Amino acid sequence: SSSTSSSNVDVDKKKIIRDGEISIRTQDINASKKKVDALLKQLNAYVENENMQNNPENTVYSLKIRVPSVQFETLVAGIENGEDEVTYKSIQARDVTEEFVDVEGRLANKRDFLQKYKDLLAQSRSVEDILAVQENLRVLQEEIESQEGHLKYLNDQVNYSTLNLTMIKDKEFVYKPEAKDKFTERVKK
Repeated sequence: SSSTSSSNVDVDKKKIIRDGEISIRTQDINASKKKVDALLKQLNAYVENENMQNNPENTVYSLKIRVPSVQFETLVAGIENGEDEVTYKSIQARDVTEEFVDVEGRLANKRDFLQKYKDLLAQSRSVEDILAVQENLRVLQEEIESQEGHLKYLNDQVNYSTLNLTMIKDKEFVYKPEAKDKFTERVKK
């Protein structure tokens, strides 16, 4: 992992987590899926997980897409500009800059303490002292690993946006527009 100094956090580099949800209604779910796959390849995006439900009234295909955040808008536009009807869309942006800076600051402090404990350990003479310092080191190491994990997670969320895409294909035999038309004709008469 690259070691960057935590004191020079670039203020212009805001840490924004962007994600969203889109539902589309399609006439041909396989063709729509192929178009989405081609779009993902083009944008260096990937499907984190997918599932298909075959219901009596429709087929529902759900994809959890991870896309480099710089390509998020392009992905959304690409899906919207297809011939499928967008039935639902929701996009969120969350600024996690402060949380990021806070965790980095606490991590830097803990790394300083870690070094102090290591120095103490080198100077410790009695077994009691050594055991006490080792226990403190262990706890500190766990806290550092946990915060490093949190930073890594935040970075991943910032660098890769998540789009939950749902494709719905209604099944014809359930959808009976002519029955409704007959009813409106009867009302008119």
